[in-house]
Amino acid sequence: MTWRAVLAGLVAGAFVCAFCYFNDNVMRQTMFIGNSMPISVYGGLILFVLLINPLLKRWAFSAGELAVALALVSVMCTVPSLMRTFTAIRLRWPKWPLHPVLFLIWNTYGGRMFAASFLGGWGIKVLVTQYAGASWYQRLKPLMFGLIAGEMLGGLVPIAIGFVYWLATGLPPKVFNILPP
Repeated sequence: MTWRAVLAGLVAGAFVCAFCYFNDNVMRQTMFIGNSMPISVYGGLILFVLLINPLLKRWAFSAGELAVALALVSVMCTVPSLMRTFTAIRLRWPKWPLHPVLFLIWNTYGGRMFAASFLGGWGIKVLVTQYAGASWYQRLKPLMFGLIAGEMLGGLVPIAIGFVYWLATGLPPKVFNILPP
């Protein structure tokens, strides 16, 4: 492993992360890295190995250096590696505040829409356990589940009304969105 490979991996990872943000959030294009195997990263590496690396001749990267660079880019740009890391941290230190499930919903539409709700729920949990203790935390669990169930029922009622409307008229009901479009 050479410093050149580490530097190339860090620069490539920083480029991919910056380009992902720009492409996904600023330009509103399709997801650059949209699943657990970022094809764009691996495809870029294959293009580099096949097209650019042979042209470098004297400064060409060896197979080991390319492997190190790809490993760094993969660690920087894939959700599973972050999830495994946070799972290991959480198993080692139970008071670690960030849960690995965060990475499953981080850059999704639902995650963006519910982020404030998750933050609010986490804040209520911290305040109750910090100032009222575990007994009050257990007492308030049914209330919190009731709030969640009430929210779900609030979404099911318009669906039921729309179904009855469709049965009565044969026309599709007006669209009801639970989340903003």
